[in-house]
Amino acid sequence: MKKQIRVLTVIKHPVGGIRTYLRYTYGKLDKEKYHFTIITTRQMEAAQIKEDLRGFDLNLIECNQFDIYFAYFLFKLLLKERINVIHSQGASCCLLVSTLNMFFRLPHIVTFHETFDENTIRGQFITLKRKIMSYLFSQADILNMVGQDARDNFLSYFPEIKKCEEKVVVIPNGIDAELFKEKLDHLKCLMEMPGIEKGSFVIGYFGRFMPEKGFPVLIDALEILNQSPASIQNLKILAFGWGAFIREYKAIIKDKKIDKYFIFCGFQNDICWVLRQINLLVIPSLREAFGLIAVEGLVTGTPIVASDCVGLREVLRGTPATLVKSGNAVALASAILARMENPEKQQATEFISKAAQRFDSCITARRLEELFEKLRKK
Repeated sequence: MKKQIRVLTVIKHPVGGIRTYLRYTYGKLDKEKYHFTIITTRQMEAAQIKEDLRGFDLNLIECNQFDIYFAYFLFKLLLKERINVIHSQGASCCLLVSTLNMFFRLPHIVTFHETFDENTIRGQFITLKRKIMSYLFSQADILNMVGQDARDNFLSYFPEIKKCEEKVVVIPNGIDAELFKEKLDHLKCLMEMPGIEKGSFVIGYFGRFMPEKGFPVLIDALEILNQSPASIQNLKILAFGWGAFIREYKAIIKDKKIDKYFIFCGFQNDICWVLRQINLLVIPSLREAFGLIAVEGLVTGTPIVASDCVGLREVLRGTPATLVKSGNAVALASAILARMENPEKQQATEFISKAAQRFDSCITARRLEELFEKLRKK
């Protein structure tokens, strides 16, 4: 057996885009070549990582919270495990790893799955906090951005990093298109879901229930549609996701008397069967690093209405997707109504092969592997 590259992967929340990143990118690496130790917090989706990466030599360590005990367990791993490369997933993990790694000086890659705005750092001493974060980020060997928009956003928010800009690389996210080619005959039927009736026009929302994902904009858009003369009585929104604001959003929906349109479905490990059968994918985000769900929609031939926010506009440029101004509920409502009247399914279907080629995770995995090899030989 060839000598393995031993990678320690550090994850704060193993959900959403980060988990699918592991599935699509790590999943394309050589199973014989890598040993992964993954330390993360205990959540529903964490256990799914083992299934996503079945066949790999994998050690999954779950901690209750991302706190001092998490840092303690991570320090013990750095002290005792033989590690060739540390791969941090996201800014919080980078800050922690860079602090602890001052004692070990192990090769360290960070993949940023987030963007930054004026609310990223709050409270007092914002300038000092930003400088400390910039310093700790700069201690990593490679700062991997999942898109050009994400890179530009990062460098504008942390201009100090421009002093070591050679560390910043862009490896666009990709997906495993083969996972989305299953025959419809074997998929679950959308019409069997409670609340979905024959003739329903079904919209899918996939994402966290957090302000930056734009779910309140979708709520406002439905309120506008509900008050318009156009008939939307057959419209249903399937909302898949989790997040701290879900109770507040449900209360707002009920208060606006539009709850009849919404069906909250919770976590779904496999969304392929949903994407293949819904009429429209709506992505109302205010900001994204990349927007994997948009790519998943493209390779399933799902018509898309999305905001033109950072990250999404990069992914959906030159595709059949309809882009609307980010945060504009009126524009979103108008675009949804237009797609209800003219779904344009054929255009979305014809773009599938181009999307599969453009966003092939084999390319992402190959470039990540080059970084692993480069750092291992340092």
